[in-house]
Amino acid sequence: MTPIIKQLLSEMREQLNMRYRQRVAMGARIDAQFWLRHVEHFIAPVVERVHESEPDRSKETLLALYDVGLDLSALGHFSEAGGSNRLVKLWRVTLPAIAQVLSLSPKVILGSLCNAALYLDQSSHAKAETWLAMLQKVGVFCETPQQLLNCGKFLAWTSGLAHLRNGAIEIAADLPASVLREPLGLPTSYSESDTKAFLARLASDPWTSPQPEKGIREVARCGNFRGLDGPFRRPPTSYVSDGSIHITDGQSHWQLHADRFGHTWHQAPIANSDPTSTTIKSIPHLKKDGTLEWGEEHLVRPDLSRSTSQCFDGQTLAVTIANSFHVYLFAKSA
Repeated sequence: MTPIIKQLLSEMREQLNMRYRQRVAMGARIDAQFWLRHVEHFIAPVVERVHESEPDRSKETLLALYDVGLDLSALGHFSEAGGSNRLVKLWRVTLPAIAQVLSLSPKVILGSLCNAALYLDQSSHAKAETWLAMLQKVGVFCETPQQLLNCGKFLAWTSGLAHLRNGAIEIAADLPASVLREPLGLPTSYSESDTKAFLARLASDPWTSPQPEKGIREVARCGNFRGLDGPFRRPPTSYVSDGSIHITDGQSHWQLHADRFGHTWHQAPIANSDPTSTTIKSIPHLKKDGTLEWGEEHLVRPDLSRSTSQCFDGQTLAVTIANSFHVYLFAKSA
């Protein structure tokens, strides 16, 4: 540890030791040597970054990191056996990168980002890794704690949590283009107005991209057998309920949220689901021979002939077939 950190730890020894003893007295099993290593490798690098630019905030940041770190360690989140690799990466890699804005409200930001990392990790390791990497890149452009918190919510959506889309787009309206461009896949040449205009397009079309593809296209293939990290026990069928795509395997029902960044499943109450509900049948329509008709355009997909179900929510067509656990999603450029 650097002389600065050693000095801070020395000055705050009684405060810090009291916090450690309180957790242990309450039943937390935190080995003293483990905790010393945690302070050295997880806390000190963040505080050092803060001290470089905002030395007056070093002590408050140290206390917040110490408290939150103790609480998480008491729950086993940093243990080698049951810890979260994504939470470790947040502390070791991401927090030092955003240390300056973190120091403006360290306890609130730490609590929110740690909760987000754990939630994303439970949802998908890959989505959590994407979120962490992008937060490290664009979080540095946030100037206030609220911007950073909103940035984290926005990045949760672009990392694949499609059910957060509407709220994330609303939040993004108050974020600078420097935060938005890379997660949205936009070139650096996009101005503030160009970026916000693209967000408006995303609000009305979940599949739009900076260079939209023309015509009908398969935009996603989601779902799988339950034994292969999917939700289904049997090949599923699709239907529309309350204006959104739902999927059932005959036993359970899910609401499907999907857009160009990913998809998520949420179990739907069977009592509120109606597999017989009708949707728009005129466009699009998949014929028995696998020809998809959408307005004046056609797409031939023999592999989807004799589909078991198809439904349309106004933007996305969902198709299922008898010998697959996948749900095939199609869209068409406006």
